[in-house]
Amino acid sequence: MESLRKQLHETQGALDEKASVLRKLKADQTEAQTKWQSERQCYETKVRRLEEEANRLRRLKAVPSPDGRRNSIPMTLLGGFGNGGTGVGGGDSTTAALAKGDAETVVLTKAQTREAELKYQRVKDELAEKTKLCDDLQRQLHAQGSSPRGLPELTDDQVMAGWKKLRGQIRDLSAKKFSMPQRVSDTEEEGYCQISRNWRGYIFRGADTTAYFVQALVWRCLQTFLFEKYCRVWGREYGCAAQKLGGFFMGKVPDAQFQAWRVRTAALFDKACEYDPAALAEVEARTCGTLLQFATGNSAADTEAQKEAVRKALREIVDTAAELSAIFHYTQFVPLMTDKPRSSLTHGFPLQERTMEVRGRQQTINPNMVVDMIVSPCLLKKDVADFQMLVKAEVIC
Repeated sequence: MESLRKQLHETQGALDEKASVLRKLKADQTEAQTKWQSERQCYETKVRRLEEEANRLRRLKAVPSPDGRRNSIPMTLLGGFGNGGTGVGGGDSTTAALAKGDAETVVLTKAQTREAELKYQRVKDELAEKTKLCDDLQRQLHAQGSSPRGLPELTDDQVMAGWKKLRGQIRDLSAKKFSMPQRVSDTEEEGYCQISRNWRGYIFRGADTTAYFVQALVWRCLQTFLFEKYCRVWGREYGCAAQKLGGFFMGKVPDAQFQAWRVRTAALFDKACEYDPAALAEVEARTCGTLLQFATGNSAADTEAQKEAVRKALREIVDTAAELSAIFHYTQFVPLMTDKPRSSLTHGFPLQERTMEVRGRQQTINPNMVVDMIVSPCLLKKDVADFQMLVKAEVIC
């Protein structure tokens, strides 16, 4: 544990240093942008004033005097305006003007204009460079949060392949013979009602609907005893310690930092520890204890053979689920068996077409498209501000 704490401290220090550099660059970017906008406004104001004064002087020169002649404006007042001068008309000087209400002449030469344009371009280029650097740092920080150092980068296809393998194993298990147990305790019935209020109907209607209920039951056990138990796959002791430490941090640090801590901590566990056989045996025992009640045969020997087949299938299922559980803890992939993230609603809500596909309909139960049972969860991937859909949930309406 001391080694893990040291590694976590080093990783946190590196991330904090990156965040500090990012904050400084953002401050420099803001300062440069403010400076650029200020100088730009200053030059634009000067140009407008000079253009207005030039137009006013042109109008004065064009107005006839009372004796029929055009007004003559002294060259000192025009600052070089005219065909023979060095002002706007002559082309050597960019602008010359009188500030309204002032006796002072403001002259801006071509050299000064070029210098202002070059300075403006330098500030603009520097701002673009720092903006690009900030964007690169933000992408690096996000990548470090989703894929910690020392772990291979997992693609969506790789995770989806493991997910579909697990779903196939659970479907194969559900094809075995199951029927209603002779006795169901109140506690067990409460758990089954979390899957569907009409769970008995799925058992009595036939093999197809029974298979759907068995799949939902296995997925619910994996979700409850493994996927939602933070770091439990590496051992009860480690999982409880990580959960307790996470409870201490929750609400005391920003959510983004808290999630990044969870990912990095799980990554360290995955690098330093093997999957705990006792933890996986506990998940298998709990799932078996629930499912074996429904396993039946034509005789006592047949029933025992059926139960042994269920146990063997569940061992393979738990092994596959353990690998996925570890991935869920140290990446941004999320299994969801409710109507939406951070919800506890498992049935009785309108169909969510974005995240769910209908496997069957119970017309006598729900004539409308209301979810009666989630057969298998959906697989999501967290983005910066939303979730990306990878595999839809299977539901019965």
